[in-house]
Amino acid sequence: MVLPSGDKTAILDSILDVKPTERVERLRDRVTRYRPTAQIFKSRINTRIMKETEGEPQVTRIAKAFAAVVNEMPVNIYPDELIVGMQAGAPRAESANPEVYPDLEMELDTLHTREQDPVFITEWSQFGVNLSV
Repeated sequence: MVLPSGDKTAILDSILDVKPTERVERLRDRVTRYRPTAQIFKSRINTRIMKETEGEPQVTRIAKAFAAVVNEMPVNIYPDELIVGMQAGAPRAESANPEVYPDLEMELDTLHTREQDPVFITEWSQFGVNLSV
């Protein structure tokens, strides 16, 4: 659609004046209050399934691990969300998974102090990762 030059300015001004809705403000507020964390749900599930399926074809083991993750990962539905679900089970969380982070065990003690993207990991979660790795 081609607009006359005067209309372009008016449309641009109206777009720049759009403010977030109250729901969007609540969502933004909630997300920014969370501290980035590392969760070990997926790591625990994968480790358990891989131990249970030793000797089976690798493709079968991976499929069973995926099925277990889908069935067992916590699903939190927060107020105001239209799209739900998070890869690590919590807002601003990362999955502390040795498959994704091969050097995870070496970095556990420094995750919360690293300069780029510091991530908090509880002692209990850190203990669980150490057992899983």
